[in-house]
Amino acid sequence: MSDGIGESGRENEHNGSGIRKKQQGGSDEYGRAITKITVARICESVGFQNFQQSTLDVLFEVTIRGFLVHQMLAS
Repeated sequence: MSDGIGESGRENEHNGSGIRKKQQGGSDEYGRAITKITVARICESVGFQNFQQSTLDVLFEVTIRGFLVHQMLAS
C-alpha cells in the first residue's frame, strides 16, 4: 500500500488544466500526507488490495473537497 507521496516529498495537486507538482509546507503537508494514508487504509479495510496511484489521488481530492464543504457549511 502506498501513502501517495513520492520519494521527493512532493505531492500531485490538481489544477484546472491538469496535474502539477507543488511543494506543500509545514503542517499542511503533514495533514495532506496523513489524509492520503487514511484514505488508503479505508480502501484496504473495505477489501481493496491494490489500486492505481491515480485512483488514490482522486479519492484523496474528493475527501479533501468533502472536508472543505463540510467546514464551509459548519461556519
